[in-house]
Amino acid sequence: MSDQNRDTPPIQRVIHRQRLPAPRRTWLANRLKESAVALLIAFSANAPGLFARQAWASTTDSSLPSPRALRPLLQIAADEKLPLIVFFSLKGCAWCERLRREQLLGMLPGIAARGIQLIEFDMQDTRHFDETPALVNERQAATTASKTIQSPISSSQSAAALAQQLKVRVAPTVVFLGPQGEIAERLVGYNSPDFYSAYLDERIEQARAALAKQR
Repeated sequence: MSDQNRDTPPIQRVIHRQRLPAPRRTWLANRLKESAVALLIAFSANAPGLFARQAWASTTDSSLPSPRALRPLLQIAADEKLPLIVFFSLKGCAWCERLRREQLLGMLPGIAARGIQLIEFDMQDTRHFDETPALVNERQAATTASKTIQSPISSSQSAAALAQQLKVRVAPTVVFLGPQGEIAERLVGYNSPDFYSAYLDERIEQARAALAKQR
């Protein structure tokens, strides 16, 4: 191959060998480029998982809801017979970050669509909860305005106090709460990434069954 051909792009070498007129070569080169773009678009349409993962990584918020109130959430759990899922974490906890990123953030939309609340508390956060209805969302405010729940855990003054009351000693830990306390077996640690979502769904069903029995 001559030095001239070696430095010529493959598409141009093909056109050059065909000895086409200059206008025809330009037209053919443009068509080949358009075909390459069309193939790339077709590939992206047939591989949504790859592109969805990239989009998720770049656009999704990296945090879970972390409300400053507890009692309104427990009231909703009691009224709607749906568990309150609390993810206890610690700042700087690598396993907490993995669980949040690899599992909980991706599951959050589906859980919320079922009307279930999934929140995160720092188990060392000693700031007092603010139970003022005006400071929670409309769903919680409407529920709290007419009722005041009384339960063994509703008196916890902070996330740290709630963790202590529930004897949560390891991060990450996910608990399933109803107005009277835990209503399903908790998930401690993050040892089984491949099966975690199945375990979480199993606990949700346990919690819902327990709430259905409560009056």
